[in-house]
Parts: sequence; C-alpha cells; structure tokens
Amino acid sequence: MTDIDRQRLAARMVIVLPKYGLWANGFRDVVTPHGRVGYRQFIVLWMLRFEVFDAGDVTATRLASYFDVQPSVMTRALAKLELGGLIRRTVDEEDRRRSRIVITDAGRETCEYVLDTITRSLLSSMSFLSDEQAAELERNVEILDQIVNDLEQQDAANDDDWDMRTG
Repeated sequence: MTDIDRQRLAARMVIVLPKYGLWANGFRDVVTPHGRVGYRQFIVLWMLRFEVFDAGDVTATRLASYFDVQPSVMTRALAKLELGGLIRRTVDEEDRRRSRIVITDAGRETCEYVLDTITRSLLSSMSFLSDEQAAELERNVEILDQIVNDLEQQDAANDDDWDMRTG
C-alpha cells in the first residue's frame, strides 16, 4: 500500500468511524427493567462496569473531563443514575470534599441490558457477512483498537508535554 493509499484510508476512517458513535448515540433513551437510561448514562455505567478508570479515580470531575462537559452536566447525569439505584456515591475518606462513584448490581444489569440491545442491532445489520468476512472484521476491529490505544497514548504524551510547557 502506498503512502497515498494509507492517507486515503486514514481519511476514510475519520469519515466512517464517527458514524458508529453517532449511531450508538442514537440510543438516547433506552427503556430498561431499571428505568430509562440515556447514552451518556449508559457510557458511565459501561465505564464503571468494565473499570475503564481505576476504582479510586472515578469522580464526577474525572467523568466530566472525559466527556469534555461541564461538571454540572455530569453531576445531573450521575444524580439520575443514583436516583435510579444504578450507582452509589461514597465520600472519599482521604478527601471528604470528593465522592467516589461505584456501580450497583442494578447498574450492572442495566449496562448488560443496554449492551445487549445495541449488540442485537449490530448483529442484525451484520447478518449478510460470511464467516470469513466476520473473522476479517474481527481482526480489523482488533487493529482499530490498537490504533485508538496508540492515539490515546499520543494524546496523553502531548497533554503531558503541554503541561510541562505551560505549568
């Protein structure tokens, strides 16, 4: 593959991959056995369920930063999750001004329910794939995961460089 071909591939990824995020974002209001859950709330549950952050590092401020929203936006989303019994906030024993966020059993069940709903939609749309195409797609998703991990590491390194220049 030539450099021009790789450039075209990268441009195509920039165009196509966000469509999946937009499609998933369409699950704005999923009715679950534990009440309605919006996409951002589902992602919070998913992050807690699959321990995207270290357990002691899940705070409203950290989540707001991750989603690039104001802390008040995240606080409202968390309040709805807490009211529904899907998360629990506990006071940080080391810094009583902070609260830690943990997923409850109901939150885990809700996360699995929404994940299953999204997965069924994807499976339906993938029904035309042959076994070989599905195996190839699986390999490609692994490669995409590696690329995203590398991009995240680059961003983190760039953030550290920026902090050193501005700090």
